[in-house]
Amino acid sequence: NIRELENIIEHAFVLCSEGLIAIKHLPAYLRPSVTGPVNRTHHSLLNTAERDTIIQALEHTNQNRQAAADYLGIHKSTLFRKIKKLNIPLSPQDGRHSRP
Repeated sequence: NIRELENIIEHAFVLCSEGLIAIKHLPAYLRPSVTGPVNRTHHSLLNTAERDTIIQALEHTNQNRQAAADYLGIHKSTLFRKIKKLNIPLSPQDGRHSRP
């Protein structure tokens, strides 16, 4: 969830004295295990976080893809590329015509 991600980043920022947040600043449950493949685990965690963030942005904007892209600070074509890459299901209605 987005609040959890924000809290993790804020916590890592507080712990980081080098100016760049590293894996060692993340909670233990997000760090790759020593026994598992590091790149695969790290990549999977990033994809999961990115996927969850995009889904939440779409929910927040009532499935309006342009508004979700703006909310995330990315171009609409980048959002569509990420949606396709992460296999995010889209609602048939894009939210532009629905009223809050």
